[in-house]
Amino acid sequence: MKKERKWKPEIGKIYGNFKIIDDLVELTKDNKVKFHVKCSCNKTQFVSAYFLESGRQNCCKECSSRNAYNTSKINNKRLGFIKLNHEGIGNFTKTAFWYIKNCAKKRNIYWDKEITIEYLKEAANKYLNIENASISVLMPE
Repeated sequence: MKKERKWKPEIGKIYGNFKIIDDLVELTKDNKVKFHVKCSCNKTQFVSAYFLESGRQNCCKECSSRNAYNTSKINNKRLGFIKLNHEGIGNFTKTAFWYIKNCAKKRNIYWDKEITIEYLKEAANKYLNIENASISVLMPE
């Protein structure tokens, strides 16, 4: 006797940006059902039936990235998409300062507690004869 499948694709049913386009079903290694769907951007793929029903996945990766980018431009909260003001002096950031400090420690080079971001900035201006020196001059790529 054949067991009735729990998940059956309903052609034309819409889940977020996905629309089920045919009754093709793919099984994962652990026998989970995936439906053949088409996103609003016309990309076709197989998506877990459970993810569709629960709302966990409602668009493809490209649409998701595009939505995240557009949302971040509005909310200015996602670090990957906006330029944040840094803490430091001029072009010297705290990240660059810690990079130099940690490289010195790794090489067992003595690091005086009096060496600060301000001190490094002054030293770069004095010894490199560069006004508004960028830390990229001192850091390897």
